[in-house]
Amino acid sequence: IIAEIHLAFIPELFVENNLEKSQIKQEYGIVVLAVSRKNKIFNNIQKDFVFEKGDIVTLYGNEKSIKEIFWEKPQIEEVSEVQWFEFDKAIEKITYDNSREILIKLKEDLKKEGSM
Repeated sequence: IIAEIHLAFIPELFVENNLEKSQIKQEYGIVVLAVSRKNKIFNNIQKDFVFEKGDIVTLYGNEKSIKEIFWEKPQIEEVSEVQWFEFDKAIEKITYDNSREILIKLKEDLKKEGSM
């Protein structure tokens, strides 16, 4: 599933951790596809990337895992909307300029790996 989440706070897993140290992909199977920060889009997220409060994060992964990490009580109270998309709908509806191409490539790669 694809989720687009506004970070009203930094989830505990990422406090003082970059993506590599958080092990989000290895432990939870979550891929960070893009981050929007202060009108700047980050599409090629590197392992040293660090989330900031206010980031809008586009993720691919299991809904349960995404909720486990990002759906903490303070987040629910401060964020009015989280968008959940099935993969094909995400390709049509995602808000970032070139994320559609990223999602199409990711879908092709996942099919090759047999993950989809």
